[in-house]
Amino acid sequence: MPELIPVSELAPVQELQPGLILPDSPQREILEKIEKEAYSEWYGGFGSNKYTADANAIANSVSQIPEIELLVPSDYGVGYHNRCAHFAFGKLLGEDWAVPHTELPAELWSDPVEFLKQKGFVQVIDSAPGDLVAYARIRDRAPDDEALRFEHFAVLETGNKAISKLGQGPVVRHPVELVPTSYGNTAFFFRKQAA
Repeated sequence: MPELIPVSELAPVQELQPGLILPDSPQREILEKIEKEAYSEWYGGFGSNKYTADANAIANSVSQIPEIELLVPSDYGVGYHNRCAHFAFGKLLGEDWAVPHTELPAELWSDPVEFLKQKGFVQVIDSAPGDLVAYARIRDRAPDDEALRFEHFAVLETGNKAISKLGQGPVVRHPVELVPTSYGNTAFFFRKQAA
């Protein structure tokens, strides 16, 4: 399992406990390249059927990366509002505010830690299957950047694996630390408290 990042490196994000450092790897770079190429193909073709099919083929090629298991093929044809947060919160965790094909609450992006607290999630260090995994860029943030932004969400399974939807692309099972580089360099875990 990746090492914990010290709390001192989280400043000015003082409300979070340590998270897992995501090591750089060739696989993360390949994932990044595939996701960008698929999105560019789809966006460049203005969502036409041909470009959508090509984007799906590119996105689904992530299954060729060792340790990545393709669970649901990519479907760029469903549009922009069916991404990782819709999948993790809505589909897997049953949150009624994260319905696919709808706009997500702006607070999830502008003040994510407070938003998650309001929705009953608490940060945990002793992660367990069913916990939310939130990915962020911590180590190379600008010193005056006070805002923490989560770039990706997944749900933890056993054996250091997670399930997530890669942007508008496929749903995959992957090691927690194996996500595109643009998703960040630190993973935090949150658990929904019983109501």
